[in-house]
Amino acid sequence: MGWFNWSSIGEPKRPTEAEMLSFAELIARPLNHQLDMAADMFGQGRRLDPNPRALGYVYGWTDAFLRVRGWDMADKAVGMPVLFHSLRRLWPGQEGRLLPYTADHLSDSAVMAGMMHGGQQYLDWQNKKISAPTGLVRCLGEELS
Repeated sequence: MGWFNWSSIGEPKRPTEAEMLSFAELIARPLNHQLDMAADMFGQGRRLDPNPRALGYVYGWTDAFLRVRGWDMADKAVGMPVLFHSLRRLWPGQEGRLLPYTADHLSDSAVMAGMMHGGQQYLDWQNKKISAPTGLVRCLGEELS
């Protein structure tokens, strides 16, 4: 009777490292379009540094992306590596500073507002309720207006 592993029932399969890198690319692609738009609108062509609301937006977008696929951002073996690699694609060289800042400020009001906005906008975009997400542009432009 020892031929069946009962402990594996109900345990979700974790994505591989290659899958997580692929997720980060899929997450960053539409966000990079928004960063380019924000650079053109507010930064004279220069990519803007993220503010707390923008970091929350990226976190919420990433969380929604993972949840749609059955994973949870709270699972640190999945959520943190995907967020790290997403941040690396959005603000290269700053991921080592941005990830801990985001993790330490999840309960701040600006970060939370960004999280809700990013998560909802990802879902609206995936469900074709909006054709082009622009919430990250707005988050970055708020402090400049």
